[in-house]
Amino acid sequence: MHALLALSVGVSLPSATRNTISIVTGMGGGKQSLPLALCKWPIWWASPGAVTCVPGTAAEAVASAAAADEVVPSSFVYPAGFEQLWLPEDLPLPSSRLAVGAVLRDGVPLYLFPSVETVVTRRSGGGGGLVGWHNRGLNSLPLGGTWMPWAGAGPPERLRLSAFSRRLPPLADQGAAPEGSSPEEERRWARVAEPAAVGQAVALLLGTLADAPDELGEGYQFLLAPLPGEALPEGAVQPGVQLGLVLSDALSDPDLNEPGWADEAGCFAAADIAVYQVPPGGRSEYLPACYKPLYSGAAPR
Repeated sequence: MHALLALSVGVSLPSATRNTISIVTGMGGGKQSLPLALCKWPIWWASPGAVTCVPGTAAEAVASAAAADEVVPSSFVYPAGFEQLWLPEDLPLPSSRLAVGAVLRDGVPLYLFPSVETVVTRRSGGGGGLVGWHNRGLNSLPLGGTWMPWAGAGPPERLRLSAFSRRLPPLADQGAAPEGSSPEEERRWARVAEPAAVGQAVALLLGTLADAPDELGEGYQFLLAPLPGEALPEGAVQPGVQLGLVLSDALSDPDLNEPGWADEAGCFAAADIAVYQVPPGGRSEYLPACYKPLYSGAAPR
């Protein structure tokens, strides 16, 4: 079923090239790696006073899908993407804000990484309240692919999250770049926002762990928290954009346009996410039933 869902996208997207997680171990760019295939773990979002597991990522759901190498047609798919974010044509652009994530083992944080929370809000059936959808299908929940050890991150109040963006090269079926622009100009990174402190988000992660459900303390888990008040500008997350996020010490000032920025940043974590538009998900014959409320009443952009 995973293969069928991917084929049903019906558009030529660049093949994923990342197959490992990079772990930056300290100054001088020392790195370790971890196979990406081993990092399919439950994903939790923390908010003040609450923590929720993203549908389709609970331990039993991940284990069941892995054992059968497929998903039941009525179930959620695993949404994490370490390289691409897919935005269906028939959903509104998601609201987005910067976030920080932790990798846990038996409730103990091992690694930190930057992320961006993307949510599409819909009204629940029967005139109920609003529901924020983190899991909107394949490649709908972006996670950082370069991590830093928790022990080597230093005091949380000294960490800053820098956000950049640039235009992606046109896809093969979308023609050339707009007139009047040069490839060099199109491919330069621009700051999306000023570097943001992550101390409050890390404190939220730690507070959540202090009073977490038992499931969060079993095995490997992802736990994420948004940065308070750090909503990205409208249009920052849209098709054709590449996002670059760097979590580093406040003493460094990463500039992705500088070839040696990683050496100056020392111990850092990063996310590199390409955002692509895909055909309407609501029309797919492979759409699991659990996603139908997401697409009900949705209008193309």
